[in-house]
Amino acid sequence: MQNEKKYFASANTEKGFVSYFDEIYGCLERVYIIKGGPGTGKSHFMRNIADEAEGNGYSVEYFYCSSDPLSLDGIIIEELGVAVIDGTSPHTYDPKVPGIREVIINLGNHWDSKKLEKNKDEICRLVNEKSMLYNNVYNYLSAAGRVESEIRIFNRRAVKFEKMQAAVNRLSKGWKQGDGYKKKIRLVEGISHAGHIVYNTYHDLAENKYVIKDRYGVGTLFIDMIIKCAENKRLKIVYSPSYIDASSVMGVYLPEISHSFVICEDNSIDKKQINMDRFVDAEIIKSNKQKNRFARRCLNSLYEGVQKGFDDIFDIHSKIEGYYINAMDFSKNIALAGKIKEEIFKI
Repeated sequence: MQNEKKYFASANTEKGFVSYFDEIYGCLERVYIIKGGPGTGKSHFMRNIADEAEGNGYSVEYFYCSSDPLSLDGIIIEELGVAVIDGTSPHTYDPKVPGIREVIINLGNHWDSKKLEKNKDEICRLVNEKSMLYNNVYNYLSAAGRVESEIRIFNRRAVKFEKMQAAVNRLSKGWKQGDGYKKKIRLVEGISHAGHIVYNTYHDLAENKYVIKDRYGVGTLFIDMIIKCAENKRLKIVYSPSYIDASSVMGVYLPEISHSFVICEDNSIDKKQINMDRFVDAEIIKSNKQKNRFARRCLNSLYEGVQKGFDDIFDIHSKIEGYYINAMDFSKNIALAGKIKEEIFKI
């Protein structure tokens, strides 16, 4: 769907898998938690309900899998405060008030255990291999995180902080006062078998779109200043942590003034470009030239390893899915989705 609100609810980071399920879904009125193995139709189940929601005029947020952006991890029907989410490993989501606030949907009731049992040894082998590959990927991401950190450390010595702050002050001078500073997390960046992804959601939502061009790893400082200004103006913010370093923010959307700022490569004519080269001392950067080149070569090699690992994981995951798909009765999924839709939409 064009311009759907696309996000991630988890991330593959330098510290391994990081889930934001509690922050994103924890304050909602009702959460339907789907349990079931790969290939059991969890993503299709959620899409079915999302289509019904949009057909009834509701707004839907879509949360895609951080390792496979073709699959959904969750949806939120905004006006109803209702979510339907994948609650299986690794992003296990435990009910807080089960049967009242949270409802468990077990698609495992719709598979033929005897068919799965026939392929038990192969499924177990593939699951173990997939787990080992994830460990390798996270080792690469951990190393990449350390290199990225080094880049930030030696390049931030070149930052002209007063000039950067002055630019942010000019940019925010006309911003109105908000109703109260609040933060909401919505990830638009991730890395998977599909490569490095930055969803365009913040820019789709905003009238004033800013792309931050950042060769030296200093763009998050600019966004930190934007967030501080928003806080001083009592504006609400929607923010996206970096996929590699969860402590750094790579994108922010300010709904009350319809502004978005995202660190990415985007040369679209409808977006204003803010080049971080303006805010660094060229001589200091020049003195770091050899370090930057070496670090970039290391990063390229590490991310090649990450990409290869995710490609292999995707292939294995597809094989595992095949066994479960062949064991499923999807007509029961459809019937159950119909019952859930009746409950949600009172149809």
